[in-house]
Amino acid sequence: MVEHTPVARLEAKDGSIWLLSDDGRVLEKKRGGTLPLFVPEGGWEPVAGEYLPSWLAGALPLAGLLAAPSEDDGLPAVVRARVARTGEVVLDLKDGMELRPGEPAQLKQKLMVAATIIQRYLRDGKRIAYVDASVPDRVAVNAE
Repeated sequence: MVEHTPVARLEAKDGSIWLLSDDGRVLEKKRGGTLPLFVPEGGWEPVAGEYLPSWLAGALPLAGLLAAPSEDDGLPAVVRARVARTGEVVLDLKDGMELRPGEPAQLKQKLMVAATIIQRYLRDGKRIAYVDASVPDRVAVNAE
């Protein structure tokens, strides 16, 4: 028997929370917790022991980047990661900000660039609605 370590949580269509392993296996229902929370667009009904669909599993590497944030990374706390059926990701950050990394490729680079920009805007006292880092060398910001 293989024991799987949970790396993320998933909010099912009915609102229940499930634990996920790093290979995308659905483990068990679990209330609470501090692991990154993934919310699939339109909901999805997990079954213990089954694997996530590919569009959702593609975003799972993000869990490792979000699970152990450093104090120096500059990214505000992530409330949840919303995953569209196209595989694109939107991170809901504390204080109502959105970070839009888009497709789950070059995630570390996208998060680093976004964190630098977010810190600069916050240091200047600006409120940010969203940061679109889907193209890391052409980041768009909607700020007041």
